[in-house]
Amino acid sequence: MDRQSIAEALQNHYQVFIEMINGLSAEDFAWRNGEKWDAGQQLNHIILSVRPLLAVLKMPRTMIEQNFGKTQRPSRSYEEVLRDYLEQLQLGGKAPGRFLPQLMGFEEIPGQTQILQDMINELAIRVQSFTDRVKNHLWYDKMVREEVVEK
Repeated sequence: MDRQSIAEALQNHYQVFIEMINGLSAEDFAWRNGEKWDAGQQLNHIILSVRPLLAVLKMPRTMIEQNFGKTQRPSRSYEEVLRDYLEQLQLGGKAPGRFLPQLMGFEEIPGQTQILQDMINELAIRVQSFTDRVKNHLWYDKMVREEVVEK
């Protein structure tokens, strides 16, 4: 997948999510399946997850390498990363504390979805400016692992 395709996929997938959240009734927004997160918590979790990735992508490449080093294994495809992510969830993986969402009120939807939209737009721009070397940094693997494995 090239950078342009990645940027477009990010924007398209998040747009679908944002439209779904914006279209929920107050009742549907607050609905939870047992201990699972409600829609507001899902939205907040995604914002909390995208924010550090965006911060890393704002760093100069040399700073990324100095702070996180290079991975010692070959790059993985999206499908491999997704498979590993889902496998960790099946094994009981949970979001680390810094990614645990707060409760959100129904009236917060417009502002929070706009924050996410702005972040995704910037993320798409940053992704397009990076070379494929970005996948060879430890921070990339660390971000994926920390998303689902509690410390």
